[in-house]
Amino acid sequence: METGFALDPSKLGKADPIQPDETEEMTSLKARARKELSVTPKIEQKYGGENRFYERFLLARDNDVEKALKLMKKCLSIRESLKVDAELSKQEQEAEEEVFSRIKPYWPL
Repeated sequence: METGFALDPSKLGKADPIQPDETEEMTSLKARARKELSVTPKIEQKYGGENRFYERFLLARDNDVEKALKLMKKCLSIRESLKVDAELSKQEQEAEEEVFSRIKPYWPL
């Protein structure tokens, strides 16, 4: 099974050569997640891109769509309950910027 981690020169013509090819399981999981969990393209892009988002859950559950959907539901539920993806307040943004400005000189780029 191809994982899509290495850049394959034959895929350079694709719009995004880093994204894995869509599999039958991905298509099924995508349809169910969009219908049952209200997953949107915005969420998919936030977590690695359309195919990578679904591949992550499928790989974790040996390509079992039912188990991957269950894991995705738990993951999204936990992120929502902990407000992991919530918008930061102005004060939190300023604190975050201050921390990043302190560590930036040490960050390898």
